[in-house]
Amino acid sequence: MAEITCKQCGHVNEGERVYCHSCGAKLERSLLPEDPKPETTREKERDRIKKLTNPPRDLIARELSTICLVVLWGAVAAALIQIARPPDGVPTMSKEHALEAPQIDMDLEGALQSPQKIALTEDGINAFLRNKIKAGEPGLAGTVKFERVFVKLDDGVCGVVSQRAFLGYPLYGTILYRLAIADNKLQATCVGGYFGRLPVNPKLMASLTVIYQDLWDKLKPEHKVLDQMASIEVTKKDGVIVSTGPAPK
Repeated sequence: MAEITCKQCGHVNEGERVYCHSCGAKLERSLLPEDPKPETTREKERDRIKKLTNPPRDLIARELSTICLVVLWGAVAAALIQIARPPDGVPTMSKEHALEAPQIDMDLEGALQSPQKIALTEDGINAFLRNKIKAGEPGLAGTVKFERVFVKLDDGVCGVVSQRAFLGYPLYGTILYRLAIADNKLQATCVGGYFGRLPVNPKLMASLTVIYQDLWDKLKPEHKVLDQMASIEVTKKDGVIVSTGPAPK
């Protein structure tokens, strides 16, 4: 510890004293040596500046990881919201407003006997499907309950919408088909689809058509008859089926 020698009496005093402990004279504190300042080497200074201007890599990695997780979970949440939303133009399920189901199967059978053109409206097709496939028939018992299937017609594309219920909440799956008849076979080419309102890539949707197999099984008789038609055309207004009548013997 630094010490101060009194000029008056020569007594050696502790460094913190202001007056001499022996004679009481005021001590000259200017005689105290200056406190040594820690030396800062150039290397230490460079390291300090580097830390200020360049954060550690592990810190950057943690920040990037956090940002990626936030973006990922945000995308998942947005996708789930879109899946839960119903598509536009869902027809009412009220029996009061239901059309009388047309006999489409009988019309198709009649078209095999004589050349004719059959125009099927969207409402008429949906009334037929409602009567053909009852709620609760296809589906996974106990978890996913089938409620109904209906179509949405557009120019060149027929959308087949399956409405099912999971724990009481309606879920909608839509497959978009481009229809044609060639070589005595109805060809349905998947061109996309939706889960709720979430768009699904056509290739992925085509691989998921197996989940609709329960519906196709119910429509096998109509499918077989359509295989024998000459052509099929879909517009926003209706679906037009043309037959050539019975095959020549």
